[in-house]
Parts: sequence; C-alpha cells; structure tokens
Amino acid sequence: MILLSDIVKEFKDDFMRRYEHEILPSHQSALSAWEKCRTFNNKIMLIECKKCGNKNFVPHSCGHRNCPHCQNYETDEWIYRQKNKLLPVEHYLITFTMPSELNRFAWEHQKDVYSELIVQAWNIIKCFFGSENGMPGAIAVLHTHTRDLRYHPHVHFLVPNVIIDIEHNTAKLEVDFFSDLEKLGLEFGGLVLMALKKRLEKKNILPPTPKWDNWKINCKNVGAGEEALLYLGRNLYKGPLLEKDIISCSDGNVTFEYVDTHTGEVRRKTVKGADFLLSLLRHVLPKNFRRARNFGFMSGNSKDGDKIKNILNMFIPPIQQRASLSEPPQRPQFKCSCCGSPMKIIATKIEKYIPPATNVTDRMRM
Repeated sequence: MILLSDIVKEFKDDFMRRYEHEILPSHQSALSAWEKCRTFNNKIMLIECKKCGNKNFVPHSCGHRNCPHCQNYETDEWIYRQKNKLLPVEHYLITFTMPSELNRFAWEHQKDVYSELIVQAWNIIKCFFGSENGMPGAIAVLHTHTRDLRYHPHVHFLVPNVIIDIEHNTAKLEVDFFSDLEKLGLEFGGLVLMALKKRLEKKNILPPTPKWDNWKINCKNVGAGEEALLYLGRNLYKGPLLEKDIISCSDGNVTFEYVDTHTGEVRRKTVKGADFLLSLLRHVLPKNFRRARNFGFMSGNSKDGDKIKNILNMFIPPIQQRASLSEPPQRPQFKCSCCGSPMKIIATKIEKYIPPATNVTDRMRM
C-alpha cells in the first residue's frame, strides 16, 4: 500500500512552490501532520502485551481529522450518534449545490461561502416546511469535492419526513412535498448571494453573479436514512480518499481509484503529485469550521429532547418504532505479534525513538 506520508514527503516542496500563496494555515498544518503520521519522525509510544510481556515501540498517529490513517473510531462514533437521532419515518437527502462559476471565489473566501451555503440551505428548508406547522429537523454535512477529487462545494441535509410543533405538542407527517423544494434553486441562490454581499461589504469584496439556473436543489427519498448516514459519514473524517485507493506513485504522478457517481464503475485518474496534494487539501476546512451540523428538533443543543420523544411516541404508531441500536463503537486495540493477545500502552509521546540494540557493543556505541 502506498502511504500518504510518503507522497507528502516526495511532493511537498514542489507543492509549496506552486501553491503556497493559495493555501490557508490549516492546510499547512495538515501537510505537516500527514507527513509524520505513524512514522518514526513523529512521537512514539511503548506498548506491552498483557499475556506474554512482549514490548514494542509504535509511532503515534497524527490525529488530524482529514488523515486517511486516523479517525476510524471518530467516524464510527459520529455515525452511531446520528443513528440515534433517526426517526421511524421516511427520510430525504436534500443536496444544495452552488454554480461552478463560484468555485474560485469560494476557495478564496472559504469560511464565508461555506457558512452561507449551509445556513441559507437550512433557511430554505425551515421556511418551506416549517412556518405555522412546526419545525423540521436535519443533519447537515458540507462536502467540498467530487469522487474524482474535483473541487465542488455542496451541502447535504438528511431530513426526516415529519414536522414537530413543540409548543402545541403535535407532530405532522408530510407526503410528497419534498419534490416541490427542487423548484426553489433561484431563491436559494438569491439568499446566498445577498448574505455574502452583506458579510463581505466591509471588506469591499463583491461576490460574482453566476447564472441563476445553476443553483441546484436535489431531493431523494432515502428510506430509513441509515445508508445515507453512512455516505455522509464516510468523508466527514479521514479525508476524501483512502490510502488503499492510491494505486501508484511514479514519474511525478499519482494514480488513484474512485467509483463513478453515475455508472457505479471503478475508474482511475492520474494527476501530478502536487495537484494530488492540492485535491486532498481542498477537503481541509478553515480552522474551527464545523463540517457537520444538526438543525431544528435534531439539534444537539435542543433542550426539548425528552418532549420531542414524547410527541413522536404519541403520533407515530409503536409498531413503527426503530429497533434498538447495536453497541457503541470501541477503539481498536493493539495486538501482540507473538501471541495475538491485546497490548496495553505503557508510555506515550516519547520524543525520540532509539532502535533496540542487538548486542552489548551496540549498546555501548549508542
């Protein structure tokens, strides 16, 4: 398997020469983290087998949220938490996409554009389904790429087909109203551009005006919503590409595999090494920016959680209630190479790794 750390090491200097003026501090931090991840250039830990006493030194992972080496546990944990919020009703995956003409502007003003893309998409959902009927709920995840790693900012909302009025203790199931939302692309674009103009006017920056018909809203019935959650969580952590999908790195190029969105076929794409790193870094968001958010009655900050559950229990037949979930995910353990037993961590963040000596003479030289 080709490691991302090796690719960063090989192409980092070329990348910085070409793109240093385009990237944020968060992108530079990501590169540094990926380069050291699980290598002995990073800090190390000492682990010991609980059964046979075998000891070993292991380099720390970098812990960066977009590193393909790391965050497997965090991905599983997020998916598990969100599954707890799914309701025993049909769910819809609603995708809001901005025109490609705004891509350059979005890259130059990432925090502003991404924020308004998410907030104004929720305003469309809230106004369309809410009002006097109550409040909808949603799980939102921002994506910034296509499967072949082209830059393509868009936001997905997973929305249950129910509206809750907490004040009047009522819940209302809606039927076939989501398809009408696709007609609101123009309104969505207008909201985003007006909000950006207001946000950036103090900086004397005016957003460009793209073609209005290129603001897209797509709605898809995703049933119980669990498969959609897996899709949204796949790239929430770990980055847009796994190391196992990197096929080759030679002659200054990197080749990777991806699944075509339309055909489902596995395809390959070859790009220059520096451009490959830029494609990955476009998935790294500005510092402290949250890619995933919960809105409405599915908000993690909602103080009405118990009341919402009681309302749903009154209006949704018990036979439809969701089955109990599996156990929460557990962090993987180190396994002993001698006996296969679990190993425990003895010490962490050891600054310098000294390879074990093979004889007394070697120890004296060290």
